[in-house]
Amino acid sequence: MDQSTNKTLEPIKGDDKFVEHAPDVYPGLSPEDAEFMRGYEGKTGKKVVKKIDFRLLPIMAVLYLLAHIDRGNIGNAKIEGMDKDLDLVGNQYNIASTIFFVPSNIVLKKVRASIWLSFLVICWGTVMTCMRVVQNFQGLVACRVILGVFEAGFFPGAVFIDSSWYPRYELQQRRAIFYTASAFSGAISGLLAFGIACLDGARGTAGWRWIFLIEGAVTVAAGLVMPLLIIDTPERVKWLSDDEKRYVDLRLRLSGARSNTEEGDKFSWKLLFKTMVDWKVLLGIILAWANSVPNAAFKFTMPQIIKQLGFSTAQSQL
Repeated sequence: MDQSTNKTLEPIKGDDKFVEHAPDVYPGLSPEDAEFMRGYEGKTGKKVVKKIDFRLLPIMAVLYLLAHIDRGNIGNAKIEGMDKDLDLVGNQYNIASTIFFVPSNIVLKKVRASIWLSFLVICWGTVMTCMRVVQNFQGLVACRVILGVFEAGFFPGAVFIDSSWYPRYELQQRRAIFYTASAFSGAISGLLAFGIACLDGARGTAGWRWIFLIEGAVTVAAGLVMPLLIIDTPERVKWLSDDEKRYVDLRLRLSGARSNTEEGDKFSWKLLFKTMVDWKVLLGIILAWANSVPNAAFKFTMPQIIKQLGFSTAQSQL
């Protein structure tokens, strides 16, 4: 049989003739791996994917929700009196709310994703609790800068993790769950701020300071348990059988999401530059900006806008 093609020949029962099959749907796999993949077609393969969904997506969605709550609660804190207590004037609040975020995903090439993301979550939660004690604009900006440094790495890290589990054609649906979690953060953040603000004056502490303290403490607690819940790669988990791990690995290789060579997984400055100048990536950046800028404007200013329409602080939070 000609090994240069992806076609196979099988004898027809009771006849010496051969019938030609369609091109192999598992290009690049050995005959043994291709036969293995055929055994996982249908319900068996879907069962494995659902098992991964159940283990991975809820915890990542919750952490992404916490990230957006901690990022946007400065708007809730403002209408609880933060701007007056810190003597914020002019554009100082806008500067503090939009201070920069920086990338950090290169670290994931050297450190386990669960450890790195846990570190980020604990750090930004700690910074959030420290915002309780800021006394002026300079202190607020310093905390927001540090907060941005740590928060910026979470979503790219989450994307890195899900790309270690799902083929490219399944990623969009899973990432949509992350975006849905961020959409819920606006409603949940207001409810939390409303409840926490009831502590205004307790132990001589303003309500907006309690918002930072309690929400930051919850995030730190989530970060501490994260290494026990986050799953890095299929090879590290115990709740998949060896055959199921092999199935996940072969799916990723077929989709091009996982390299077939060790060199393909190494960091390359040349590849990074090539990616940065890719027109599809640049177009995606423009679309992301177009989506993020108005959303950020609503997130940080909506409580204040509602209050200025004549509603009470409590009504504005809700």
